[in-house]
Amino acid sequence: MANESRFGRNFNNGTITRGQFLRTAGIGAGAIAAVGLGLSGVARASGDVHVYPDTPISVIQGYVNSGGTIYFHSRTANGVKMDYDFTNGLVSVGLLGNDAELVGVSDYGDEKPKIVSGPATRMGALIRCPPKALGGRPVKMRLYNLELESRNSTAAVFVANSSGTEITNCIISTPQSSIRSFGVWFIFRSDYSYGPATGPIIIKDNEFYPSNSYGALGCGNFFNTPLFSFLFDGNKISASNCAAGVMATLHGNLTGAIVSNNVVAGNGAMMLYTMEEQNWYANNLQVFGNDLTATTATACQMYFGWHVSGSKVWNNNIGKLKPVALSAPETYPFPVNPVAGIWCKGKTNQFLDNDFRASEIPGWLVDPYYTGCIYLGVESQDNYVFESGNFPTGTGGAAHQCWDHGVNNRVVGLRANEMTGNPGIGQIILGRIAANSTGAQAGFDTSGMDI
Repeated sequence: MANESRFGRNFNNGTITRGQFLRTAGIGAGAIAAVGLGLSGVARASGDVHVYPDTPISVIQGYVNSGGTIYFHSRTANGVKMDYDFTNGLVSVGLLGNDAELVGVSDYGDEKPKIVSGPATRMGALIRCPPKALGGRPVKMRLYNLELESRNSTAAVFVANSSGTEITNCIISTPQSSIRSFGVWFIFRSDYSYGPATGPIIIKDNEFYPSNSYGALGCGNFFNTPLFSFLFDGNKISASNCAAGVMATLHGNLTGAIVSNNVVAGNGAMMLYTMEEQNWYANNLQVFGNDLTATTATACQMYFGWHVSGSKVWNNNIGKLKPVALSAPETYPFPVNPVAGIWCKGKTNQFLDNDFRASEIPGWLVDPYYTGCIYLGVESQDNYVFESGNFPTGTGGAAHQCWDHGVNNRVVGLRANEMTGNPGIGQIILGRIAANSTGAQAGFDTSGMDI
């Protein structure tokens, strides 16, 4: 059936309306206005144009340079169904400073127009907002109703210079054999050869199929950039052998980002990964309503690094942990001994009413590999945990499922020295923590992706 989701009945998309999501998140009026900013008002310097699968890529690039809305048809003008083949090129948005919308047109009830391949280069992609070192200028870009299959490139969509990006109702897959790739990859740094991010980023209601890669969405080098609204909502992700199936923030802050109502299946080392460095803190992240029950992670389901603070993680459904080897084509640096459902090193965060019942996590005192639902690392401080009984049946409450190695954390239901009944287990867990920390840092090395 045309435009039918590939996910089928295994997915229960719990997406709520935008109004409900804003009210639930408790976001202020200013942020509500920012999240509501679409890109439908982009400049139309040359009027709307139509392109077809057999239109030369150089012609398509010319239209994009002029800006406005470019309609991508799923068939040629003669009615032949075929893919857009970008093996020997890519489309760059913003070379002449014009905003652009790339909109897919499903002819004769077809599925979405499909663009495939992409150049095998470090900054390669099917569609790119190039860094300023490659001639890019900060413009608005909107992608709608397209299927993008990146077979060779760093990402299907690469954004390194932007005053606003919106990607909705697209299918994005990365079946290539390199772990160092994303479905959509954002990288900004105003003091370097990339460009600044000055507008909202909205990634909503898409399907992602990351395979043998980092994951669906990557955000890196968010340094020296103004704060802006970032929304990753209502997407469906099917991950296979991915380091971070949903999203990874590799460097920088993403303060105020919202990750909500995404439905995820598949396997990887971690499903949500936030890493920071130096003095770039991630404050006020909002992570809620995500369904990870159909996933299996080898390290943890969600990881919050030591610079994540003041954030709220609630009403997420947590998936399984299994000490299984992944079959990625490159050597995985991650150990396969799981740590916890949620692993936090940060400060002043809240973890509330997450549902671990489908995770099958046995609890910290159970052989063979001692895992629990929540681990607060030695770096953690002043976090608050209130999980209202949604632990796996028969595994006990917070006393068996939460481990606090931090400073001044409050875990409702966990008494001091709760875990001292088995003195050897602490060393087992701390050794595993150290191994996973080293592996996580190595696994997200992006030095080769710089210009």
